[in-house]
Amino acid sequence: MYAVIRTGGKQYKIFPGDRIRVEKLEGKVGSNIKIDDILMVSDGNNISVGDPTVKDAAITAKILRTDKDKKVIVFKKKRRKGYKRKKGHRQHFTELLIEEIKLGSKKMTAEEAEKKKAEEKKKLEAEKRAKKKEKTKPKKPALKPKPLPEQKEAPKKAEPKKTTAAKKTPAKKTTQKKTSTAKSKSTTTAKKTTKPAAQKKTTAKPKTQKKTTASKDTKKSSPEKPAKKTATKPTGESGAKKTTVKKSSKGGDKTPKKS
Repeated sequence: MYAVIRTGGKQYKIFPGDRIRVEKLEGKVGSNIKIDDILMVSDGNNISVGDPTVKDAAITAKILRTDKDKKVIVFKKKRRKGYKRKKGHRQHFTELLIEEIKLGSKKMTAEEAEKKKAEEKKKLEAEKRAKKKEKTKPKKPALKPKPLPEQKEAPKKAEPKKTTAAKKTPAKKTTQKKTSTAKSKSTTTAKKTTKPAAQKKTTAKPKTQKKTTASKDTKKSSPEKPAKKTATKPTGESGAKKTTVKKSSKGGDKTPKKS
């Protein structure tokens, strides 16, 4: 069971047995006060919302103490004006203990709330202990699966062993191919050689004709060479005349001419 109250301009959600700090309230320490500004109350199953406050609802609280809160420093400054102010502030407060929340005929006191909290704690502790025990307990051995009926494995095929003989067999095929290619090459070359032989014989005749024509042309074109002049050395006799001998191309008689 819980409620929402308003005091000192603030709202607080409270449970029975809670201690809260609120703005300073009038009253002596140890005295009981009633809070009338109740905005909402819940009994665990139903929720009743106020308009603005909940009717037939009452909350009693006990003043534990009134004191000042921690100091808060307030510092003010204006630059280039020489203005500085420093102040401290401690806010007054009142500490309350929520003793009872009442809604119509239903109510819950702080003592009952404490008992419930104790019971909940015990339950939680018991659950934790049970979990620890479960962890520490030896686990049962896992059941092994039943072996399946034995199945005869199919015999594995023997893999062909890699030997040197296997490598040599393709070499024989290559030699056969080479011999066949060699035979084909020899036949093709023989054919080639027989054909140009006939061509050479046919072309040999015009070459001989060209040679004969060339020889005739040379004879016709080449005129008779003039005979070279040969000078005879003078004999021992002084005053003898020089004689020249002309050589004829036809090999006729040599007749000396007087110079």
